[in-house]
Amino acid sequence: MKVKVEITLTIDEYTEDARETQVQIEEDIPEGFQNLNAWEQNVRNIGFRSMRTLFSNGIELYEERMLSEYTHKNSHCHTINRGLREFTLKTAFGKVKFPRRRVFCKTCNQWITPIDKALGLHDDEHEKATAGFKELSCLCSVKQPYRQATETIRHVTQDPEIVSHEGKKWMEKRRFRLT
Repeated sequence: MKVKVEITLTIDEYTEDARETQVQIEEDIPEGFQNLNAWEQNVRNIGFRSMRTLFSNGIELYEERMLSEYTHKNSHCHTINRGLREFTLKTAFGKVKFPRRRVFCKTCNQWITPIDKALGLHDDEHEKATAGFKELSCLCSVKQPYRQATETIRHVTQDPEIVSHEGKKWMEKRRFRLT
């Protein structure tokens, strides 16, 4: 049995020419509809993969529009495209990886990743998470021991590697602040 999810993202709010991208996820479900519980898990897995893909593609589309209008400090700055840097962000539906454009300003002699400021991203390891993931982590760590909170977060996000040893330190800091 095949399941196909198709979503169209359109940015039309700032320009006359609407820009869109297609998100298409096609999955094979082994043995099709076996029983209600297996079907529920299959649909849930497809939904989480779809959310991650939609999130990533939406950021890429936004970045494309943003870069079409980008100036570094002023109109005298001369920037050139210098490739991509992959970024991993923890979300309420698992880790999402997406590329970010890097540019070099020849005038200022400075490397810039323009989308970072627009999205509020930083190089600090603990700032690589959305507000939804931070809220989930805080809620789980306030009422549960770390190991239990970790398992809950992994289950809710459908991502077995979303919380690491460094995450334990982060959740302990958050627990201390919340109590």
